[in-house]
Amino acid sequence: MGRKRQPIQTQQRFAFARRGGRRPGAGRKPKGERAGVSHRTREPLAARFPVHVTVRLEHGLPRLRDKRTYRALQGAFAAGCDRFGFRLAHAWPRR
Repeated sequence: MGRKRQPIQTQQRFAFARRGGRRPGAGRKPKGERAGVSHRTREPLAARFPVHVTVRLEHGLPRLRDKRTYRALQGAFAAGCDRFGFRLAHAWPRR
């Protein structure tokens, strides 16, 4: 018996994960008329649906973690619950 011939080895293709370059959704998002998100007012929600609200403060205002500011906010939320009928589901406790 003779020796078996070894198969000819060929370079295999290896696809690297693409990083950077042109790809769908890349780049700065359009503004104004071309924006992909509608900026019109939403329809009113029923009271049974909770709403998550995030507030961003203007520069120069006191921090919300300040003791006096925190107490003022607590009072404002309590008054809003009584006056406007909203419910506060969760607030961070003061330590």
